[in-house]
Amino acid sequence: EEKRKPVQPKQNSVETRSTVQHGFDLLNNKKFRKNQAEMRKIVRANTPIGKKVLKNATKKFVAQEFQEAVAETLEQDSIGLMEADEDERTKDISQKEMLEHVNLQTASKMFDLDLDQGPYSIAYTLNGRHLALAGKQGHVAVLDWVDKSLQAEFHVNETVRDVTFLHHELMFAVAQKKYTYIYDQHGTQLHLLKQHIYTTHLEFLRYHFLLASMNVQGEIAWQDVTLGTLVGNVKTKGGTCMKQNPYNAVLCVGQNNGVVTMWSPTSKRPLAEISSHATKVNTLAIDRTGQHLVTSGMDGYLNIWDIRKFGEVLHTRYVPPPTSIDISQTGVIACGYLHYVKMFNMNSIKTKNKSYLPAYMAHEIKAKQHITNVQFVPYEDVLGIGHYGGFRFNLKIQVEIKLKFELKI
Repeated sequence: EEKRKPVQPKQNSVETRSTVQHGFDLLNNKKFRKNQAEMRKIVRANTPIGKKVLKNATKKFVAQEFQEAVAETLEQDSIGLMEADEDERTKDISQKEMLEHVNLQTASKMFDLDLDQGPYSIAYTLNGRHLALAGKQGHVAVLDWVDKSLQAEFHVNETVRDVTFLHHELMFAVAQKKYTYIYDQHGTQLHLLKQHIYTTHLEFLRYHFLLASMNVQGEIAWQDVTLGTLVGNVKTKGGTCMKQNPYNAVLCVGQNNGVVTMWSPTSKRPLAEISSHATKVNTLAIDRTGQHLVTSGMDGYLNIWDIRKFGEVLHTRYVPPPTSIDISQTGVIACGYLHYVKMFNMNSIKTKNKSYLPAYMAHEIKAKQHITNVQFVPYEDVLGIGHYGGFRFNLKIQVEIKLKFELKI
């Protein structure tokens, strides 16, 4: 007597198979049937205990196979970097040429704001939809840059040094001439933080509900935004720049002597120190994994450090030194200096040659509009540039996030 062949479902035209289709494939899988046969030999399938063991083994096998199929579908091997022909270089491709080869939705992300209250500091929300602009002469604005709609705009009539969002676009902090203020989405003042005086840098630790600031004397203060209490206060002895590590919320501070120190509110001494430059540290940045630190100093060098082992990955000459550095979610470094922006792909660093980093893209803005702040938009393919003459969005053409999900059953 011939064995009955398993039912073969019709092939689906959609590339991503449905759950039903995947279930049929599992039932027809030789490996699955073989495991079932071996399990029946070990236990008696007609007994209650045997049926339970066989059911659990089948469920575990199906879950494992389904998890592998989902991971294979969602995980992207390519991060979408722009590629040039053999006789071209990506850094020679201008923004105008790129606009001719992208769709209308991508092209609408590039725009300029001509403002006369600069230089401007910029900040984005966690989802990257809202943008905050803070001009040094007192102009503050919050807008939804996707819809190009203005949420709030006001003038504080005094010097503004930095701005940052709190948990979302409904509240943001502004470092003004003497004190730090918190405003709502309409520009209404909510709080006056008298313990944060002459602040130059602001960072919000969203997973700890802490607002961190550093003043002109290099003193760092952490304040709990839920209770309003000061949870930490340390002196760094001459801090020049400050950024938080996105992985563990440790503050990295560059100092006048070329050392980068790492701080937390529970310690009066630095957690770690890295002697990065021979002179003052201009700016620094940390990638989202918390593994790499990029620093720039007045000595004209750009250094990349592996924080896990405190080892130097790259030491290259960069003149004039950048005034602002940021790292995208996929490892693209943006360096802003004078009225130029250069981008480097950190994934292309060769371990054998630690003194050369090829440029990925380059861009020039209007003359005499020196760049003060560069920042990548989260989950987007654009770079925001704050300068003396306002603000500019610069196309980067790259997929920002690599999808990978793990299903546990």
